Amino acid sequence: MAGGVVLYPTEGVYGLGALPNRPDAISRIIDIKQRDAAKGIILIAAHLAQLEDYIDTDALASHLTARWPQAITYVVPAKAETSPLLTGGRDSIAVRVTAHPTARALCIASRSALLSTSANVSGHPAAAAEANIDPYLFSKVDAFCEGKLGGLNKPSAIFDTLNNRWIRK
Repeated sequence: MAGGVVLYPTEGVYGLGALPNRPDAISRIIDIKQRDAAKGIILIAAHLAQLEDYIDTDALASHLTARWPQAITYVVPAKAETSPLLTGGRDSIAVRVTAHPTARALCIASRSALLSTSANVSGHPAAAAEANIDPYLFSKVDAFCEGKLGGLNKPSAIFDTLNNRWIRK
């Protein structure tokens, strides 16, 4: 994946991913999605240690991390040095430890957390089936990982730990 963009299945929809330490790849995903960079991008990981460069893992409440891996993304404080391309310029970032086998395998193989954003142009429906992936996306990515979705029919839920509220259920 070294700097490339991959399209892959997640818990509920197909996603676009890349290494979070590659600003060129982050910018490519933002461009592919025609996304507002101020929205930030979710990071997924195979285990909590893969997020240590981006968040203060000690600050996470144990009741949150005890629930991982599962299909809930948490907004948590970002480390000061975390790229604004990831945070959207905020002091927080959305992260998830995934149980999805393909997404986990990508994180394990890359020895890194990965960007994870739905595989769609912003404002268009997320692809909840391989047949629904916009052909435009296939022309823009470097790799496609086949596999089944994880059983949800929508993107992961997002809980903001800073404001104690659901952003997306």
